[in-house]
Amino acid sequence: MYDEQNLKPEELYERGLAYYRAAEWEAAIQDFSRLQATSNAFPEVDDLLANAKLKIEIERSEAPPGILPPKYRTFLRPRFATAVPVLLILGLLLLALRPKTDPAPTSAPAPTQALALPTRAPTNTPVPAPTGTAAPTGTPAPTATPGPGTLVVRLAAQQSQPQLDSIELILDASGSMGALVGNRRRIDIAHDALATLIGQMPEGVNVGLRTYGHRRSGDCNDIELVVPPGPLDPANMTAHINAINPVRLGQTPLGASLSLAGEDLKAVSGDVRVVLVTDGEETCRADPVRVAAQLRANNPRLTLDVIGFNVDSRTSARLGAIAQAGGGRYFDAADAQQLVDALRQSVLRTYRVRDAAGNEVYTGQLGSSANLPAGRYTVEIAGAAPLTIGGVTVDGAHPATVELHEENGKLVATLAP
Repeated sequence: MYDEQNLKPEELYERGLAYYRAAEWEAAIQDFSRLQATSNAFPEVDDLLANAKLKIEIERSEAPPGILPPKYRTFLRPRFATAVPVLLILGLLLLALRPKTDPAPTSAPAPTQALALPTRAPTNTPVPAPTGTAAPTGTPAPTATPGPGTLVVRLAAQQSQPQLDSIELILDASGSMGALVGNRRRIDIAHDALATLIGQMPEGVNVGLRTYGHRRSGDCNDIELVVPPGPLDPANMTAHINAINPVRLGQTPLGASLSLAGEDLKAVSGDVRVVLVTDGEETCRADPVRVAAQLRANNPRLTLDVIGFNVDSRTSARLGAIAQAGGGRYFDAADAQQLVDALRQSVLRTYRVRDAAGNEVYTGQLGSSANLPAGRYTVEIAGAAPLTIGGVTVDGAHPATVELHEENGKLVATLAP
């Protein structure tokens, strides 16, 4: 029989972390407490232990109304006993003062009501009057004051939509993906978001799908190539995505999954994008930042985007470092809509608009239009070879149009009249 007392600190840490990710707080606290008592090699255990205890307190605080722990009953009894005589004294004071104050209010409301009625009558009558006179004044307003203008970023005539040649999606199916966001499992939200993305992908793109942590508990080798990279079949891809479900204590081998994705795409030419959707960090002793940098060095046309789904700030920073090493972008997604938006921005050819202060004011797909206040803007085209167009003027009188065409394999922008 397995001896619990012989667990090494590393094994105790990994098991506690697995319980933590699966939201099994009591088991996680037990393992982290043992580890804290026997080893100082894992300083982050203090934070994990505190968070697990906090989760238990939160869950207990969400008990149904009317169920009050005994400690609070004993705490409230003396205060209730003290409050009763105080309330009685206050009531007697109010009764004593009542005869003196009653006559004044009874006579005061009469004039107040009489005055309120005529005051409201004139207030209502002027409202229709300006509304009626505003009709002739409203016609010259659009010509005199330029309102919001339209900015369009589109492909020039006869130009096909520039797109990635190949995409590989890596979907986290570890145990923690079974946790709830609102009243839905994280994995179910990911299913819907990916299905929406698949339905919007252009024809001719090659798409592959990998996942991990969905078949065996505690196994860092549980990584599967579900759909090899190839021409996209939307119905087939969606069916495979929806069939992926987490298992209890499924692991998160980010580094190994990224390395295998690089092997999947080794023979692929053109622009390649790997998109990792995960709700947690590496749990299998790999260095995903180093792996991402190596993927980028092996193929400069490969970029790695990472989407952190419902993660804390600490995990977000670590996942962002993976994306940066892979030459791509990191997206935070706290809910279903943000996950859909992040996937669109990662995979579909998009552009963003920044105002004169550098603030992002619009993001959309090529061909879409934005209504913006009059001013000067900068347009950024996303992609493996990003393009920036400055000095785009929106004046409200006529649409500002940026047209894109390809020259020698690169996108070139012109401002159309």
